[in-house]
Amino acid sequence: MSQPGQFWERLRTRFRIKLPQRPRWPGFKAVLRGIATAPFRLLKFIALLPVHLVKFLIRLPRRIWRAWKAAARALYVGRRKTAAGIRKGIYYVREGRRLRRTYLPADRIRHALYVRFHPRRTLHGLACLRTRLRGRAVWNSVPGLAVVPRALTWARHYRRHLSRYRDIDAIRSIVYADETPIEGIKPPTPIGYRARRDSIRPRWGALLHGLVHLSETQRVLELGTAFGLSGLYIARGLLDSFPVRTCYFVTIERNRQFARIAENNFDELGYLDFVHVIQGDFETELERALDLIKPLQMAYIDGNHDCDATLRYVSQLKARARPGSLIILDDIHWSPEMTRAWRTIQQMPRVAATVDLWQWGIVVTGPGPTETGQALHLSARL
Repeated sequence: MSQPGQFWERLRTRFRIKLPQRPRWPGFKAVLRGIATAPFRLLKFIALLPVHLVKFLIRLPRRIWRAWKAAARALYVGRRKTAAGIRKGIYYVREGRRLRRTYLPADRIRHALYVRFHPRRTLHGLACLRTRLRGRAVWNSVPGLAVVPRALTWARHYRRHLSRYRDIDAIRSIVYADETPIEGIKPPTPIGYRARRDSIRPRWGALLHGLVHLSETQRVLELGTAFGLSGLYIARGLLDSFPVRTCYFVTIERNRQFARIAENNFDELGYLDFVHVIQGDFETELERALDLIKPLQMAYIDGNHDCDATLRYVSQLKARARPGSLIILDDIHWSPEMTRAWRTIQQMPRVAATVDLWQWGIVVTGPGPTETGQALHLSARL
């Protein structure tokens, strides 16, 4: 029979672990010995107290030096980390401001707030409902207006016609992936970002293609080429109506770099034999473009979002356009100035009808449908 202490020893040796010792209470002799020797231990402590005090004073400078070094090291490391954190914070603040100026400029924020949350958008929805209640006959009351609902239906089902736009989508993906900075713009902005932000969307491009194709237009003018994506839809619409290439398309772009990119895109699809890209200002090149393209049958304005400039462009185009021609204005609700310009255009002479698509405005030239020449104003949504 093993003793109780042997069990703990076997555990220590077999598992090689340190187990706590079993508590051993002092016996009666040990207690008496401690009581008897307590005065001597107290005298020994009192006698050796100066010795321990001297040892403490001798080691004190070294301990103070070690504590000072530890504090200095902690202070240096903390100061260095704090400085690095401050520098990193300043970098993130500057980078955030740069990204905000590049990707969220103030005019873009104002435009988004004005377009998305303006109460006039609700009124536009009610006007669209009123147009639908008036029936299909209202679209046939003005020559040249009947193509608009057909083009809207074409654009709403644009996924059925994706095979027509396969080449344009390939060009779009190339432009979107271009990281070349735009010349003369600070902070540096990539071409791909600008194209993704401002270029025409596929659904609206299908609407533009449908307006050109279904109206069988042969002469089209564009103000504001940008990267040529909207022009590719126009050129495709011209080719769908006139495969013999008896059509003509003139586009004007102010930025030299954008005009070069657009011309390369047209050349990539083989459209340069009937597409003419003019690099220059709208004010100086518009008359020359109108002389090249006469008679004008359709115009697409997507350039200068200024009230006075837009009114001048529309007046010049109406003077050269034949009755039933379409003048398409982009971003008519871009700002209060563009909304004011759109209202003024609706009251202009030789405007037979207008269609408010909220993002676009379509003007049909010609005399009014009534004896007084009052224009017909309709609203619709894509």
